[in-house]
Amino acid sequence: MKNRLPGFFLLVLCYFIPVQQGSSWNQGFKISSSVNQVVNKISRHNIYEYQTVGYAGKLSEQYQRFEKLERIANIDELIYISKKDKNAVVRLYAFQGLKRKGVLIPKDLQEQFDNDKSEIQSLNGCLGAISTVSQLSKEILNHSDPNTQFKNKLK
Repeated sequence: MKNRLPGFFLLVLCYFIPVQQGSSWNQGFKISSSVNQVVNKISRHNIYEYQTVGYAGKLSEQYQRFEKLERIANIDELIYISKKDKNAVVRLYAFQGLKRKGVLIPKDLQEQFDNDKSEIQSLNGCLGAISTVSQLSKEILNHSDPNTQFKNKLK
């Protein structure tokens, strides 16, 4: 029995070594439960909203969710969500959070957003639109605050 034990450990070691070598930074990446709750709420609403919505300019609940996401998510979580989330609105808000936190957007992530033709519904004040993620991400990158850029278009 003692002679078989070292061979068993060697077999187990050989089995796990390739798994460790093949792993990358985002495999098994865990998002905190509080961030995940906010992401799920944004995803369920599924509209990219600016700070105010409606004729009266009411503060958007969706935008408040985005601000909470920006506040509680760390940079790694925002990058991961921007790259991997299935919902285009969630990805866009996470991307915007990175920009507002002053993070240098990684080139591969910027290219992903430049090529993302997913269409999403957006709402600013009482004006709704259908835009691509690519269009909105370029506005986010080109303006310090996407809320002011939309208002400037109306002038």
